[in-house]
Amino acid sequence: MKFAVTSCSDPLEQAEQSVWGRIAQARPDHLILLGDTMYMDFGPKIASLFWDNPNNGAPANFSDVDFAAHMYLRYCAQWRILKASGIWQALPELKVHGIWDDHDFAWNKAFGAGLPNNMGRLNLQPVPLVKQQISRFLFRQFFGSLRAEEYPANELLTQERIVRLSENLSLPVFYSDLLPPGSREGLVELAPDIRLLLTDGRSYRTALKDPASSGNLLGTEQMNWLKNSIKKNAITLIASGSTLDRSAECWDHYRDYQTLRNYLDPRGDTRVLLLSGGVHTTDLRDHHGRRLIEVVASGAARPFGNWLPWWPSRGNHAMLDLQEKAIEVCLCEGEPPSWLARQRKAVIDRAAWRVQR
Repeated sequence: MKFAVTSCSDPLEQAEQSVWGRIAQARPDHLILLGDTMYMDFGPKIASLFWDNPNNGAPANFSDVDFAAHMYLRYCAQWRILKASGIWQALPELKVHGIWDDHDFAWNKAFGAGLPNNMGRLNLQPVPLVKQQISRFLFRQFFGSLRAEEYPANELLTQERIVRLSENLSLPVFYSDLLPPGSREGLVELAPDIRLLLTDGRSYRTALKDPASSGNLLGTEQMNWLKNSIKKNAITLIASGSTLDRSAECWDHYRDYQTLRNYLDPRGDTRVLLLSGGVHTTDLRDHHGRRLIEVVASGAARPFGNWLPWWPSRGNHAMLDLQEKAIEVCLCEGEPPSWLARQRKAVIDRAAWRVQR
């Protein structure tokens, strides 16, 4: 069973996205999209003078109608790029699974839970419920239309239409070809000994610096579900928009990281592979304890990403080949034939749950 994993694609600044053709050539059975699928905003304010992206946090000041129009435009553009890439024609049996992160939830470092705090700016407050309704509706529309002949028209052209949205904000957001629409839990059984857990890392996240915050990333209910869904004597893949560590919004800035570690560390019958994105690079990290390994796959189509020319942020993805005794991991960065393009390979021993580089 073969998986392609990636995140972070900007359809306006990076309309040429060769990553999808390369993924199609590898012929995976599953494609897992880890969020930031169409980029609402990115970069410092000066960047908006040269590119179409509003600067980080700017969509917090958009009216609801403008917010919906901006998000719809980007989803529609990303849909056209995927259709033109030929990936659906090349892989008619491909199963797609998707979650969201901050740049498709609302804006940079957006979160949906907790009380308004004393940090002032709108983009540092919980995302208003109306905008959460909009982003949920458009996320579902995009993933539900991936293989459609035409992309649906924008239904959110007026405030009256927006306020009639009836998205259930208590449910997590995710998508899977293998789950029926409206599923309340993102648990996907891929094989008797392999399951995929699709997490929502934005709807229940609280502010990092709010002293009244509970310090949650997934929220208590979703974290309990996650722990209860990790299958014994099997491989559990967890899809997460945030890395476990080494980033501004990683798991170990919240109580969730230690909660997960405390649950997994004493259990010799669990094997968890967390798939993360959002940081415009790829990596394989095995320092999270004996039961938890992380694959970072991010930077599918970012024009500059980390602003370092030797650190590519386009074409990045991971290929995972789950075999009987091992998982072959290939971390792909950059776009051939550029000198920046490279591949790094490793093997995860399924029995010992150890990385062999």
